[in-house]
Amino acid sequence: MKSAILILTVAALCLTARGVSLSASCDARHGIYFPGQRVTLTFTARELRQPLEFSLRITDEFDRELHSERRPVEPDADGNWRVSIEAPAPRLGFYRVYPKLSDDTTIPAVSSRPAGCLTYAVIVDPARRHQYPQERSFFGLVGNSEDFSFLPMLGVSWSQDGRLPVGGRIWFLREPSGPGKAGQTPPPPPPPPPVNPVISMKTPAGELRWKPYGYFDLAYMPQWMRTPVYHRDAPAAGEKKRFLNGPFTPAGEREFRRICREVAAARAALTPAGERNFYEFGWEPHYPWNWTGTPDDIVTRYRIGAEEVRAADPHAFILGPNGAGLTAEYLQYYRDLFARGIGEFIDGISIHPYPKGYPPESRNMAELIRLLKELSRNSVGRELPIYALELGFLFPGDAAGDLKQMRGFLRSNLILLGEGVRTNYNFILTNTGVEMDYSMIHNLDPKLPWVAPASTPRAVIPALSALTWYLEGSRSAGSVDGLGLTGAGYAYERDSRVTLAVWDFSGDPREVEIPVGRTSLVVADHMGNERTLPAPDGVLKLTLTEDVQYLLDVSPELWGSRAFRFLDVETASGCAGEFLEISGTMKADSKPLSGVLKLSCGPELGSHGSELPLNLAPGGESPFRFRLPVPRETEPGEYELKLRLESAGRLRYALSPRIRIVSPVRLEQIVPVVSEEGRCAWRLRLHESAGRDFSGKISLRFPGIPESRMTRNFELAAGDSCELIFSRRDLDWNPLRARKAEISILGRNGWRSMTEVSLSTFAISRLPGSSDEAWRQIQLYPVSGLKSVVASPSGYRGRGDISGEVGAAWDERYLYLRFVVRDDVFCQPYNGIETWQGDCVQVAFAAREVEGSANRLAHTRQLGYSEYTLALTPRGPELYRTITFDGIRFPKALADSDVFPLKIRRHSSATGETIEYWAAFPWEALPVKPQPGARLGWSFTINDRDEANVSPLNCTRLGAFELKEPAQFGTLVLDPRYPEQSVK
Repeated sequence: MKSAILILTVAALCLTARGVSLSASCDARHGIYFPGQRVTLTFTARELRQPLEFSLRITDEFDRELHSERRPVEPDADGNWRVSIEAPAPRLGFYRVYPKLSDDTTIPAVSSRPAGCLTYAVIVDPARRHQYPQERSFFGLVGNSEDFSFLPMLGVSWSQDGRLPVGGRIWFLREPSGPGKAGQTPPPPPPPPPVNPVISMKTPAGELRWKPYGYFDLAYMPQWMRTPVYHRDAPAAGEKKRFLNGPFTPAGEREFRRICREVAAARAALTPAGERNFYEFGWEPHYPWNWTGTPDDIVTRYRIGAEEVRAADPHAFILGPNGAGLTAEYLQYYRDLFARGIGEFIDGISIHPYPKGYPPESRNMAELIRLLKELSRNSVGRELPIYALELGFLFPGDAAGDLKQMRGFLRSNLILLGEGVRTNYNFILTNTGVEMDYSMIHNLDPKLPWVAPASTPRAVIPALSALTWYLEGSRSAGSVDGLGLTGAGYAYERDSRVTLAVWDFSGDPREVEIPVGRTSLVVADHMGNERTLPAPDGVLKLTLTEDVQYLLDVSPELWGSRAFRFLDVETASGCAGEFLEISGTMKADSKPLSGVLKLSCGPELGSHGSELPLNLAPGGESPFRFRLPVPRETEPGEYELKLRLESAGRLRYALSPRIRIVSPVRLEQIVPVVSEEGRCAWRLRLHESAGRDFSGKISLRFPGIPESRMTRNFELAAGDSCELIFSRRDLDWNPLRARKAEISILGRNGWRSMTEVSLSTFAISRLPGSSDEAWRQIQLYPVSGLKSVVASPSGYRGRGDISGEVGAAWDERYLYLRFVVRDDVFCQPYNGIETWQGDCVQVAFAAREVEGSANRLAHTRQLGYSEYTLALTPRGPELYRTITFDGIRFPKALADSDVFPLKIRRHSSATGETIEYWAAFPWEALPVKPQPGARLGWSFTINDRDEANVSPLNCTRLGAFELKEPAQFGTLVLDPRYPEQSVK
C-alpha cells in the first residue's frame, strides 16, 4: 500500500545565514485525506551545525490550536535530521501546520502558500458520492490536476480545462498562421472528440467513474482572424500588434463559420439523447480592455456562431454574452446588448458573477441576479436560464485570507444556486503571478500549468467538498425568511429531502429560531461535521455565524417548493414619526385554522407588539392590518418585523417582512462643476422619496472655512427631483486639497438631516490653442509649505528648498498638465525607470466612481490606473510610464514623445533653479472620454533630491492626494459651464 502513496514534498529550502534549512512533506496526494486515513508529516533539517529544538503547532481553519509539541534536534554526522509525526485529523476539515526550529528557521513561501506553514485537509470520502445527470448538476471548477481527479474528489461535474475536449480553447492554437496552416507538418490533426472521456479515480472503497460536463469555448480565435489594435491610428516602427477579442477580418469570419459547423456536427454525432451541447462565443467582451469593436459587433459574433451551430447540432445550447462581473455597471452592459437583439441568438445567459467585493451579500448579489432575470423576461419574453462560468476570490493564503476566501466561495455558490442559477464554475484550482491568490490549492511546482502532485489545499477545498456532498443535484425551493437583516439562507430540494443552508454575514453571532417541523434535527457545519440538536415544538434554536450551517431533512411541508404559504404580506415603507401600515392576507390550507397572528419589532422601532385573532374555514382567507408607530428618532434604513401565526399553542408559520424607513428628501448626488465665471461649483440633486410634496432649506458648508455656508430654498412635488448649483465668489477654494463638506436639509415640517462628504475638485478649462502662450494661460495653483509635504518632512527646509505650482487644461486630444518647480538645487542623475529617485514630477490617473469587483482583471482595466514620471535627465526630457492598466498598448516604458508630447525647460538664477514641465496625455491612455463634465481621478508629487548619495526614501516630496491610492485621488473636472445661482 505504501508503495502506491505518492510522497508529497511541500518545501525545499529556507536558508539562514548559516545555511540551515527546513523542509516538510505529507504522505497524501495533494495533502488531501479521507476519513479514517492516518496523516503522517515528515520534517527534514539540513546543514545543522549544532543541536537545536524543533517545535510544531497544528491549528484548524480558525487558527485555533489543536496540537503542539517540541522535540530535540540531534543532527547526524552530515548535519541532517529527520522526523515523522502522526498528525491529528479528528474530523472533516482543514489543518494548518506551523513547524519551526529554535533558531527561527522555518519552511519557505512557495507560490500562493505563505512561509512557515504546511496545510492538509480531510474531505468527504468520494467513494460515497453519486454523480447526477447534466441537467441536475450545478458545481463547476476551472483548472484541474494532471489526471482530472479533483472532479470526482470534490463532487464537481462541470469542468473548464483546456486539455479536455469540451474546453474548446484548443481551437485557439489549431491554425496560428492562417486557414489550414498549422505551422507544422504533417497538417493539423482532426478535431478532438467532442464528448468527454469518463474519468476513473481509485478510492479505498474501489474505483469511482465520473463524466465531466462542460461547454465548448469558441471565444478566442487565432490572431490572424481578428482585427489588430494599436495605441494610435497607425503602428509605429517595431510596435507589436495587439489582438484583443474583437470583430473578425473577412477571412476570420469565414474560418469561424467553418469551425463552428465542424465542431457542432462532430459533437452532435456523439451526444447522448437528453444531453445538451453548450457553446460560448465570448469571454468578457468589454470595450476597451477586452473587446475592440462596438456592442453591435458583439451581437454579430453571436449571430454568426448561432447560425452555424444551430444548423449543425440539434443539441446546441448557446450561452452569452459572458460579462465580467455582477454589478449595476455590468447589468447595464447586458441591458445594452439585449436592446441590440442578442437575446435572439442565445439560449442562456452566461456571466462571471464577481461581486463588487466581499462579502457578497452586502454587494446585492441576490438582487442583481433577480434583476438580470427580469431583464431577460422584459427583453425576450421569457426568463433565460443563467450560467455562471467563472467566480473566484482573491485573498492571501494566511489564516485570515483563507477564511475569507472559503466564506466567499461557499456563500456565493449558495446564493447563486438559491437564486436559480444553473451552474457555477469556481475559479481557480491554481493560478500564478499577480493572481496566484485566487488559487484554491497551493501549487508547489509552479512550472506545471495544472495542479501538481506537490500541492496542498486551502480551506475552501474541504468546505467545497461538504457543499457539493449536501447540495449537488438540488434545486432551490426559495430563500429562508426570518433570519434578520444580516442573516441569509435558502432551502434546497433533492428528491424528497429539503436542506436549509443558513448563515449571518455581519460577523456578530446571533441566535435565531427556525421552524423545521421536526422534534430534532441533524445540523452539519461548513466542513460536513454533523451533530443532532433538539427542536422543541418543531422550532430549532441556532446561533448563526459567518460560517454556513446545513439543516438536514427539514419538513418539506414548511420549506419545500410546494409548501403552503399561510401568510402573504405587502411591502411597506414610510417616514419616521408616522404610522406605518402592515397589511396582507391570512390563508388556511385544507384544514380549518384558528389561533392568533402576532406582530413584533425590535427596540430600534420601539419594541412594539400587537396581535389579531384568526378563525378560518378550510381554504378560507382573510385580510389583516396592523398600524405600527415609527419613533421620530428612527434612522432611515431597512428594518425587520416578525409575524408569527400560532395555533393550539404552537408555531404554525412565521414570516419576517422587511420595511423601509425613508427620508422624505434624499440627497442623490453631489457633483463638482464649473460656474459660468469659471469658479468651482457643486451641483446637488435632491429627490422626494416619501410620495408627498416637500419644501425646506438646504445648506452646504465647509468646516474650517469662515463664511462658507451657502443656503438655498427649494420645493419638491411628490416623487420629483431637482438640481441646485452652489458657488460663492468669495470662497477661497484650494483644488489641491480634499475638504470635508456638511450638507444640511431642514424641512418646513421640522424634519432635518445632515450628511458629511469629502470633496476635492479641480475644475479645468479648455486650452485655447497649442502655443507656448496658450500654455502660459493655464491657471496655476501653489504647491508649497509644510502642509504640501507628503514624504520626508524632516528633510524639508522651507519654501526656499522646494516649491511649485500646478495647472491643468484639456481639449479633444489631450489632458494638459503644467508644473513650475522652484528648487535651490537641481539633482537628476537618473534615466528611465529610476528617474523617480531624482528631481522630477510623478503624476497618476484613475477613473472616478468605478464599482469594485472581485474580478481583478476587469477592475484593473476599468479603473485605468496609471502613473508617469516627468524628468529632465542627462539624456534630455523623459516621460516614463511606471504603472499601467494595459501592458500591451501602454507598457511600462518610456512613453513615445509623438504620442505623449513633453517639454521640460530649466532656468538657473542666483536664487536657484526653475524647472517647467509641460506634458500632454492622450485620452486613449486615460480612462475617461473628453467631454464637458467628465471627471478624472489624479494625484501628483514633486520630488526633491539635493544630494546624489542620499537614499530616495529620505528625499522630500510635495504633492496632493495619495499617489499610490486611487480611491483617495482628487478629481479633475472638464468644465461644463453652469449659470450662477444666487446663494445666501
